[in-house]
Amino acid sequence: MDILTTTLITQSTINPITSNINKVAYELVATADELVSGYLNPFNKVNKLLDKNKVQNILKKYGIYQNISNLDLYQDAMVHESYTIQKIKDICSRDNVKVVKNPDGCVLLRERSYERLEFLGDAVIENIIVSYLYRRYPDQNECFLSTMKVNLVNRITLGQLARVLGLHEYLIIGRTLDDMQNARDEDKILCDVFEAFIAAIYLDFNNDKHGFLKSFMSGAGYQVAELFLITLIEDESSNIDMTNFILDDHNYKSKILKLIKRIYKYVPIYRIAKSDIVNGANQITIDLINPNTKEIISSGKGSNQKKAEQAASKVALCKMGYIKNS
Repeated sequence: MDILTTTLITQSTINPITSNINKVAYELVATADELVSGYLNPFNKVNKLLDKNKVQNILKKYGIYQNISNLDLYQDAMVHESYTIQKIKDICSRDNVKVVKNPDGCVLLRERSYERLEFLGDAVIENIIVSYLYRRYPDQNECFLSTMKVNLVNRITLGQLARVLGLHEYLIIGRTLDDMQNARDEDKILCDVFEAFIAAIYLDFNNDKHGFLKSFMSGAGYQVAELFLITLIEDESSNIDMTNFILDDHNYKSKILKLIKRIYKYVPIYRIAKSDIVNGANQITIDLINPNTKEIISSGKGSNQKKAEQAASKVALCKMGYIKNS
């Protein structure tokens, strides 16, 4: 099937003057069967808009019982750039194609994508998680906290949380991405949607009805977003096991390399010190070395080089006090 790089334009019934269109830099790869005699049908029948009841039910399940004020924020948080107007309009003009009339029941092309909300939500989530870990693990050091933050704030975990909330069902996305790339199950997109949804909560509940918060940068929105996110993470439905994050994190080499680079501003090197046969099995000894002073930081043994490097890294972390010797 031929592939044509093109995009979409809104139907002529939308007034370009009253539509406050945001410019979006995105090109959609459309299949040839979507183009018929110079017309393009981008509309996705699977798309459905979040309604107020759905948002309220999501929030209520995770501890937020107040009513939302701005449904548009939550709906914008679901919109992938492939279903927005401006770039669609530009590319259709470039390729001299027109859009078909919106089929009955299809969501209209949208003015805004989730990108700005995602940008804000990313920062809000990281701040909430850092504060949460700092309080939850008062006796742990910075290396432990950083590792736990990475385990929580990543595409896989946040994408999983988006699925738990059912946000994938309300993703507003172009037909091609939905049909050909299974976008509703893509961690990157779901992570973006989740970040945008948290930003929508943050902004919605920052609404200052009485004006007494005008001297501050933000209102109660951060606290509401924080309560929602932490309640979600600690709920069984999230399938997040903090204990497994701790027990399964045995990439000592990655830890020590990052730690030494951050603290001491150099990258240590691994050197094979010895290779023996012990009781009929290979045994390799690896030294972890400061390349500037040639000092041996630690040594470790293993049946192959990879295992020996991990062993040497673990010894170094123990010597530096970042993990307990077991």
